[in-house]
Amino acid sequence: MSDSPHPSPTRGRSRPGSPVRLGILVVVLAIVIYLLTAHWLHMADALPYVFVAAMLVMHLFGHGGHGGHGGHGGDLQERGAGDVR
Repeated sequence: MSDSPHPSPTRGRSRPGSPVRLGILVVVLAIVIYLLTAHWLHMADALPYVFVAAMLVMHLFGHGGHGGHGGHGGDLQERGAGDVR
């Protein structure tokens, strides 16, 4: 038991190997298998649209880790174009 007044950062969160996450993974996997086996033709017809939607979502939300859009090329301007490291 800890005497710290601050709660533990892992308290209340499920660990990666917790039974809840494993159960959710099994349920999602079962749904995917059911859709692929029972509704294969519908899934195959929708596949091109799924790829287009996935690309759109990746382009809209996938660029969050670039650190913003300021300072493109600013590094070269500060050093000078002729400087080589």
